[in-house]
Amino acid sequence: GQTRKAIQFFQEQLKISKEFGFCEEVCGLLANLGDAYAISGNIDRAKSYYEEQRVLAESKGLHAYVGTSYNGLGFVFVKQEKIKQAIDCYFKAFECYRELEDCEKQLELLIGIGLNYRKLENWETAIDCFQKALEIAKYIENRKEQIHIRVDLAEVFFKLQKQNLANEQVDQAEKDLKFIQALWADSLRRRIETLRNNL
Repeated sequence: GQTRKAIQFFQEQLKISKEFGFCEEVCGLLANLGDAYAISGNIDRAKSYYEEQRVLAESKGLHAYVGTSYNGLGFVFVKQEKIKQAIDCYFKAFECYRELEDCEKQLELLIGIGLNYRKLENWETAIDCFQKALEIAKYIENRKEQIHIRVDLAEVFFKLQKQNLANEQVDQAEKDLKFIQALWADSLRRRIETLRNNL
């Protein structure tokens, strides 16, 4: 929670890592600095660190860090309400993580892309992203994300007045939630209850 101190230490470490030519460590520190400045609300400074990270990572063929930089840039564009540019960055990050076969990151990005398409009211593309994300969530057996995605899908189907499809997702989400007592489940139950009332 002490962002300024974190930034100070990251910058000191970055200087040393650059002197020794530790490229992977430099990329990681640039990402940390981007994140820290984003958290502190300095979006322009965050963007400059993500850009520096991207250029270095691409020049050294460090795909994981290329993915991280595009993910960070996507976050910056969301904050700037430049949703189409954010989606473009998230897709580039997704391609990096697909090459690396990192299913967790692919899942995270597909959900984010779907939510951003929903902001643009591009419902069909949002559905496509959520369905692809659901397949990955099933594959890696991430029950929590499966339920979240089903509720997201149900809300989009409701917007499109596709009640039957919305009901199918709500029914499955309720079934999956039945024996889960975790705190995150409560907010999903409230969303499902709202959907049920609307349907």
